[in-house]
Amino acid sequence: MAATQSETTTELKTALAGAVARIRECTAIAIVLPEALALDVLGSAVALAGGLRHLGKSVSVFGPPRLPASRAMSWQTIDEDSEPLREFIISFDLARSPIKELKYERDSNRLNIILSPTGARIRREDVEFRSGPLRYELVITVGVPAIEAAAASMARAPELLYEKPILNLDANPANARYGELDVVPPAGDNAATLPELTYELLEALSALPRGTEEATALFAALAHATRNFRSRRATAATFRIAGDLLERGADRGPYLLAPVLQPPLPVAKLASRAIVRSRFDAGAQTLWSLLTKEDFATTGTDASSLSAVLEDVMVTLPYARRAILLWQRPDDLAVEAWTAGGEDAENEGLVASGAFVRRENELASERSYPSFEAAEAAISQLLRSPDAVE
Repeated sequence: MAATQSETTTELKTALAGAVARIRECTAIAIVLPEALALDVLGSAVALAGGLRHLGKSVSVFGPPRLPASRAMSWQTIDEDSEPLREFIISFDLARSPIKELKYERDSNRLNIILSPTGARIRREDVEFRSGPLRYELVITVGVPAIEAAAASMARAPELLYEKPILNLDANPANARYGELDVVPPAGDNAATLPELTYELLEALSALPRGTEEATALFAALAHATRNFRSRRATAATFRIAGDLLERGADRGPYLLAPVLQPPLPVAKLASRAIVRSRFDAGAQTLWSLLTKEDFATTGTDASSLSAVLEDVMVTLPYARRAILLWQRPDDLAVEAWTAGGEDAENEGLVASGAFVRRENELASERSYPSFEAAEAAISQLLRSPDAVE
């Protein structure tokens, strides 16, 4: 039985309260991003890092070695060349250079370590410098669905995700919930996006954006996550947050948002083919669309584009509460399906039936069918079946 909306809201508020309490206890925090870095993740990280620094926290951001084009927006949050915050160890060979006394003194902006030998002089070759343990007290993963998704970002400190407590901040319902604290809303049309979660966390910390760069970053992330506020995930709360960020100095210029909101041309062509082949079932309030293997071949796309296609179909044809995209695998004639929208109970039933699995904010079929007709008949039966929907 799916949780009620009030239960879900209470659970998320409890998780956010726990996150706030943990952050307030810490002085050194690491923010870790996934290797596949989208604008909603990058913008959220920029705002989060800025807010934590305003609170006096020492913050390091670990991102992938190659950043997307949105890096050109001059957001300087990720420094690929900086060293992680570690202890620095000076080690002496006491067998060869016995030390009688060790003291230190401050001289202006310098710290002098003074060693007093006993008899034999201290030789340079008897002194060793090395890195010690990481000094972070907390790791905040932002938009990282599973630990493995951040492997490339952690090349400089791979032990970080296994030695320190993790606050897992993500809007992907397929998140593996690997954190000591998981701030991850369940699936649903009204589920909070990652920038909305980030805003709520910063608001609870009294650390909302104070400058144009941070406000712009979070606004751009919000626009990206909601397809320029056209997606079904754009709620009244979304617009309230957007308005507040604009008052805080966010730049909403189209030069900033347009390049990252438009899908690549091949994906747009694929979506157009799905839209042309769409049929609306008014009784079931369901939009059925389909793609053939020739559509993939003609547009030079593959199954990795299906999520973007389904979102574009729902934005362009916002009549139905659910959209189901039937698609023919490029390597054979088998038909599979992706679906988005619908009631939470229906979605839970489809997953429980074993016919679908969660993929971010959509469901993807775990079964294949011999034809489009067979796929539609089987999925329609699942939606009508009391065994599939409790």
